[in-house]
Amino acid sequence: MKAPPPDHITKLASAVEAAGGRAYLVGGAVRDRLLNIECKDFDLEVYGLEVDSLESLLLEFGTVHLIGKQFAVLLLVFDDGNQIEVALPRRESKTGPGHKGFEVKSDPHMAKEDAVLRRDFTVNALMQDVLTGEVFDFHDGEGDLERKVLRHVSPAFIEDPLRVLRAARFVARFDFSIAKETVELCQSIDISELPRERIEGEFRLMLEKCDYPGKGLLALEQTGALQHFPELACLRDV
Repeated sequence: MKAPPPDHITKLASAVEAAGGRAYLVGGAVRDRLLNIECKDFDLEVYGLEVDSLESLLLEFGTVHLIGKQFAVLLLVFDDGNQIEVALPRRESKTGPGHKGFEVKSDPHMAKEDAVLRRDFTVNALMQDVLTGEVFDFHDGEGDLERKVLRHVSPAFIEDPLRVLRAARFVARFDFSIAKETVELCQSIDISELPRERIEGEFRLMLEKCDYPGKGLLALEQTGALQHFPELACLRDV
């Protein structure tokens, strides 16, 4: 991960610093760079700025679309056509069924180690300071990358049933295994409360965008999610 982030992201991070905040790459952007995979989608998490100040700053770089201003997620489309999702750190509380049944509250001053607790897997809970390149790893995500293991970050993993399908998709994409304790959590999650289109969407991504879709199917079986694909489940041993 020797190559610095693209210039437009570095310039944005410098502006955030000048305004009194700090910008970090988060999630898949850090994971893929550590795996030496070309990263096309960059997500930033900005600390130290309130959402209105952040929005005003972003407008200096391009057009801002409000994905969810109430919980501080903004899409910045740069004047050169590049785009990036920019968010404040936030807490999520389960309020209802499904993937969207959450109350979300942003907190630009929360600790980084608290903010990553809402992430799904340790390999997705990594953060990198855009300006210094320092990687923050509170849950041994780098170790799990080396071991090629998906491991949940916290017990809050069970609050989002979509994560069971995401686990299978990441297995299919990276040829990872799933940690035993994470498999057990997945087996306790009922994904039937998800809308069918979300289930289909993850399944399509696994088949169409991943190099190891067969291993993804085995992961669905391992986690107990294959029962929601009965036409496939009945083909076991055929």
